Amino acid sequence: MYRRFDSGPALFMTEPADTTDAALDGVSIWLVSDSVWAHDVASALRRLGAARVHVTSGARAVGDVARVGVGRGVDALARTAGIDAKRSGAPAEAVDVVVCDDPDVARAVRVGGFAIGRPRLIAVAGAGPAAPWDGVADAVVAADPARFAGLRVPVVTGGPVVDTSFRVAPPADELRDGRPVLLVVEPSDFGGGLGAVLASVGPEWALVAFSERGAAGVASAAAAARVTARVFSDPALLPSVAATADVAVVGRERDEIWGCLSAGCRVVRVDGGAPPGADGDADAAAVTAVAPRELRAWLSRAAGVAWNRELSHRASAACTSDGVAAAVASLWVNRYAAEPPAAPPAAPPRFETVGPGAALGDGAPMSRDEARAKLAELLLEERRLAAALKEQSTARERWLRRLALAEDAGNADLVALATGHVRAATDEIAAANARVTAVAAEKDEIRRRALSSGAAAPASAPAAATADAEARFRALERADDLARLRDRARDPEG
Repeated sequence: MYRRFDSGPALFMTEPADTTDAALDGVSIWLVSDSVWAHDVASALRRLGAARVHVTSGARAVGDVARVGVGRGVDALARTAGIDAKRSGAPAEAVDVVVCDDPDVARAVRVGGFAIGRPRLIAVAGAGPAAPWDGVADAVVAADPARFAGLRVPVVTGGPVVDTSFRVAPPADELRDGRPVLLVVEPSDFGGGLGAVLASVGPEWALVAFSERGAAGVASAAAAARVTARVFSDPALLPSVAATADVAVVGRERDEIWGCLSAGCRVVRVDGGAPPGADGDADAAAVTAVAPRELRAWLSRAAGVAWNRELSHRASAACTSDGVAAAVASLWVNRYAAEPPAAPPAAPPRFETVGPGAALGDGAPMSRDEARAKLAELLLEERRLAAALKEQSTARERWLRRLALAEDAGNADLVALATGHVRAATDEIAAANARVTAVAAEKDEIRRRALSSGAAAPASAPAAATADAEARFRALERADDLARLRDRARDPEG
């Protein structure tokens, strides 16, 4: 029947470790967010010792990544394009951590690549689904870590940052009439719609509804449910109403959950996927997930229980800029707790080769026929890898969609199954991509060895001469392939 919102073990850790003022000593951070709290979090990160915190909006970060380019030529390209690195959205120096609250922006920044080194990408997740962060975030800061356990990355408690007005707003006493006050936040992703929620509200509650559409957005549903509601549409009133309400009914992916908690309100998250079966601690939880069909029974029981608002304050204690900064610092301090450190770089060779043959590698010269046979094998392998990658990518997208559906339905078994398939497909794609890179390197090596078997060009040969030799070599290969086809046409059985 009811489910504790914070139930279920987190994969690595759910509480930020104790951090000192120097937890981020010397760390460079790129904070990419359009949220109003971005600069407050940046200040909190600096108080924890961060050497540099560069704040950029999501749109500007994506635009700069696309405009400046990819790879080692970023700086030269920026100079060519006349881009002032000091004024662009991305930091000019390499960074250690990227903090982002939008999975689409984070993916673009990560895939696009910028002159920021290889930073850890930490997601500050709100009430949205976990699936979009899969394969994007190296770690997650979330108010409800259990939802992100399927990503198999470190997760700590923190955020989202709630406006301070929710903590200090005075209650709207005119809403009280001797009955407990119930706040319904609409529009929301209620299972069964707003009408089903209002139909679950009994006369023991003084009903107040927040609707961005105003009274018109609630009137028909209230009339159908035969309930009377006070309606407001000004978001600025929400902190005062939440400070007055005893219980708030909110959709499962609405960030108002944390604002209501910060105001001391108890929250019921209407979740179409909440499984049947009572949770023994459900009546003591600051946030409880309830299936729509069970909402009436839950509200009837809650109406006779005086809520300790301090419990909600405790549940939202990390929903501050300092809470997010502490979580980021904890993930940085414990960055090797869930994964081994990178292997040390290989030792430099004791001897180096110089002279005209230095660039040809250690392989012995290869004849043209040997090179052609090897290249044919590698080309066939490339085609097989391309087909496999397409199939694996399709499978991964299918299981990502299934994972999102399972999370929306709240089915933990299906979430675990889909997550396993997503990770298996991701590993297969990574292995195939690694082999594609290796095949390309093998092809280059074969061509070098084939060229070295003939009259090798001097090391100082101009690029045009090298390109001409490659073009003639390919022309010979095409002619030979054509001759083989003609021979096969003359003698099909040969």
